[in-house]
Amino acid sequence: AARKDGTVELVIQDDGPRVPEQLQPRLFTPFASGDGGTGLGLAIARALARAGGGDLVFAGSAGGRTTFRFTFQPA
Repeated sequence: AARKDGTVELVIQDDGPRVPEQLQPRLFTPFASGDGGTGLGLAIARALARAGGGDLVFAGSAGGRTTFRFTFQPA
């Protein structure tokens, strides 16, 4: 985590399966799932982040790591 332009940016990475390229454009769309799930988790997480003045974005799948960036306003 780091402060950036008046916000806090938290970078989250995992070494699980990569996000398929065809799913990436609709990753935050409700009910868009590539693994048999409901496809609601990321849509809800982004909506909550944005409701609080922040954001959640997919930053890529490279080098065996999938990365998301979560920004929020510090309290």
